[in-house]
Amino acid sequence: MKLTLIVLLFISLLPVFISVICIPFWTRKTESFGVTIPEEVYNHPNIKNLRKNYVLVSGSFAFIITLIFVYTSYIGDELTAGILFPLLIVMYIVGSMFIYIPFHQKMRDWKDNHPKWHADPNVITINTRFRQQGITYSNKWFILPFIFTLITIVMTLIAYPHIPNKIPIQYNLTGEVTKWVDKSYRSALLFPILQFYLVLIFLFVNTVIRKAKQQIDANNPDESLQRNIIFRRKWSRFIIVTGTGFIFLLSLSQMNLFLSISEQLLMGLIIAFTIFLLGWAIILSFTVGQGGSRLKGKNIKTGQTSKNVMNRDDDKYWKLGIFYFNKNDPAIFLEKRFGVGWTNNWAHPVSWLIIIGILLLAFGIPFFLMK
Repeated sequence: MKLTLIVLLFISLLPVFISVICIPFWTRKTESFGVTIPEEVYNHPNIKNLRKNYVLVSGSFAFIITLIFVYTSYIGDELTAGILFPLLIVMYIVGSMFIYIPFHQKMRDWKDNHPKWHADPNVITINTRFRQQGITYSNKWFILPFIFTLITIVMTLIAYPHIPNKIPIQYNLTGEVTKWVDKSYRSALLFPILQFYLVLIFLFVNTVIRKAKQQIDANNPDESLQRNIIFRRKWSRFIIVTGTGFIFLLSLSQMNLFLSISEQLLMGLIIAFTIFLLGWAIILSFTVGQGGSRLKGKNIKTGQTSKNVMNRDDDKYWKLGIFYFNKNDPAIFLEKRFGVGWTNNWAHPVSWLIIIGILLLAFGIPFFLMK
């Protein structure tokens, strides 16, 4: 069991490593390490070498983290592996941030030393009909996980007399219960209420994908528009499937309190679904890229291109090429500069209110229901 756990956790680490190591190849060709560049210099030898060096350094760091995890888990017990796993993920993500910073700074220095990279006219392109083109799947798809949640709540209330006097609320990585609470209506409904909260979170993320600021390449606006729409729809579908599957599994976990459901079956479903999602996310990142930059095939129709313009250079608003601060921009959400997905305009007060609200509910709901 110990070796199996180590292998499963290592498999779970791989997508984290891949998602960090491959980021420079997933971003738009008009951006490099958080810095705006003309698309034609994306394959400049120096920039190509910079990407290769980043892969080498971050890959070496991932190898070191793997050695630490395997060795420590092997000489320790399952509890050690369970504690070490999240700590090493945090260590790798934080360490990768420090690896990224010198690459970002070097990219900024190169841009400063190449006046031609600044000389082209800066253009921002907007399509006024962008949001009328079905850029995400409907939020109505979340009716299904809402139904799962309601069914779980009703069944929990009906079966309440048959629920054990001690309710498990925390498990380790092997599926063993590590924390119990006394039975009450509040503790019995903890997971169903968290389900309801999570459905709202997934619905919110899908809405963010639809409402996020559009970013269209001024050199080829028609093709860029197609890429952006496909990009949003593919990730919207991912969020809907993730949310629905996750809520369904939580329903099964809750029903295990009063129905005879095999622990092995339940754990197997959770592991299989997690691996499926991680694999899907990696494939999406490789095949779609940020903003649809890696899309290929017959679905993308090439339009007229213009190489004498450069997308608006707003580097001054991107701190370290990662954090966007622009109080004059009404947009709350926009595409990441370094990575795949979306981020916040941190100069907008609503961004902070949203994050604080999400965190307060995430910690407040369990605190109130387990009190």
